[in-house]
Amino acid sequence: MKRIPERVARRWFAGGVTIAMLACSSIAGCVTGDGAGRSRRPAAIVQAAAATEPVQTLDDAADDPAVWVHPTDGSLSLVLGTNKKQGLEVYDLDGRRLQSLGDGLVNNVDVVQTPSGAWAAASNRTDQSVRVYAIDASTRQVRPVPDRTVATGLDEVYGLCAYAVPGDERLHVAVGSKSGVVRIFRVDPRAGGPAAELMREFAVGGQVEGMVADIEHGWLYVGEEAVGLWQYPLDPSREPARRLIDLVAGPGRSGGLTPDVEGVTILDVGGGSGWIVVSCQGEDRFAAYDRRTLRPAGSFSVVFRSPDGRLDRVTHTDGIGASGPIMPRFPSGVFVAQDDNDGAAQDFKIVDRRLIEASLAAPAAGGEPSMKTWSLNGSSTEPPKNP
Repeated sequence: MKRIPERVARRWFAGGVTIAMLACSSIAGCVTGDGAGRSRRPAAIVQAAAATEPVQTLDDAADDPAVWVHPTDGSLSLVLGTNKKQGLEVYDLDGRRLQSLGDGLVNNVDVVQTPSGAWAAASNRTDQSVRVYAIDASTRQVRPVPDRTVATGLDEVYGLCAYAVPGDERLHVAVGSKSGVVRIFRVDPRAGGPAAELMREFAVGGQVEGMVADIEHGWLYVGEEAVGLWQYPLDPSREPARRLIDLVAGPGRSGGLTPDVEGVTILDVGGGSGWIVVSCQGEDRFAAYDRRTLRPAGSFSVVFRSPDGRLDRVTHTDGIGASGPIMPRFPSGVFVAQDDNDGAAQDFKIVDRRLIEASLAAPAAGGEPSMKTWSLNGSSTEPPKNP
């Protein structure tokens, strides 16, 4: 059996963090095969550290989160979340709402740090644009940047991711449409000069939402909701033009994903390693792939214990996001997932990344999912059933 590297183990288990793992028989719908091409593994169950205050509109409203890490004081970091019926919400790490920006039909959001500052970019279906926001570290305020709205020319904007290119003060923003077209813009958030230029366009095929850029390896990962996870080169001259990483399973078609393929993010553990994580909305789980080899690396689900003791399973997730280290509370960072909240006003769940990293590394080190379940304090719990 392979040993988990000591430096990784120290990060996971600092402070006595434990992980919840359970067998398929204890969670509704978790099976190893259903005759329709699915091939699913038992999912680890990790317990969220916090839940945000719900968005302020009902029904299907919350959608996509992103995390900004304060440069000097991790406790002042922010979680941004979209309310696609109203605008952009801003929370602290305990889930308290700090701002609510009524900016229209904001669908997806991402955060990026460039030499010119910290910025957020969001797709806005009110006018089929990308809105740019400045994040002020001294005040923790998020504000729209005047005259930096980018007209995308797409029929209906949907998914979005933003990334920085080393040495460039501008943002790079990939925005997708419901018709499956992705456009990549280079956006200058500073005043003066043109706001953006179109760098590239390609057609994925079907509806696109989740996307994430892996700058270190030079790839853009794109989730096509009904088909699967694609890998595109960030450099359009690089071959192959695209590669299918995994398929949505269906009759006569094997795959590790289930519809809809929604959020996509990266858990970066340094040195080019980590995992690409994909929201499998229909199964209330998150599939992971080794960032280097792109092989399936397991999956996990999330639960949250509310102040009244109720254990709530995170379900029907749209967007997901992740951060790097937030010291001292989250030394590996956080993973954030939208939760449909069982029909109540929707919110976002904040998870200590150490739990997820431990769950994904255990099978790789020769371990097997445990037959019992632990909460964060190590006590045995019973996971909630699907409503």
